[in-house]
Amino acid sequence: MLKKAKISELKPNDKIVYYGLNEEPRLLKGLKAKVLEVFEDRILSTDIAVIEFENGYREEINDSDYFDLIKTNDLQQRKRHQMNQVPNHYQGTDGIDVIEFCRQQFTHDELVGALKFNIIKYATRIARKNQDVEDIEKIGVYQRRLKEVLADE
Repeated sequence: MLKKAKISELKPNDKIVYYGLNEEPRLLKGLKAKVLEVFEDRILSTDIAVIEFENGYREEINDSDYFDLIKTNDLQQRKRHQMNQVPNHYQGTDGIDVIEFCRQQFTHDELVGALKFNIIKYATRIARKNQDVEDIEKIGVYQRRLKEVLADE
């Protein structure tokens, strides 16, 4: 889901779709980027964001650039929610579980593939390890997480 935003509303790690300069979209599809830093340029009296595109290229943008904020769940909110739903043995020392770590490190396609793999893995071992109820619950966890990832597209 896209939301028109101003630079002052951006935070580090927010995701945006960048369309071009001077409020005239040059790129019809847009380019996805991550916000690295937001600061005020006191000389120009304007807010600036440093963004990084998926190819690693970095750019400074301001409110005269045309971009949309990709609205996602707040990471802290997601952490709190996961800590109540993820078994302790899957949580790292900072409260981020393995799937959230993968979400931060993998490409979208890699994460979707990993989640699909685990759904298939647990589905095919039902009735083979005498853990049917646990395996069905794990399938549900991976299905829920896959649904979250696909909803964020």
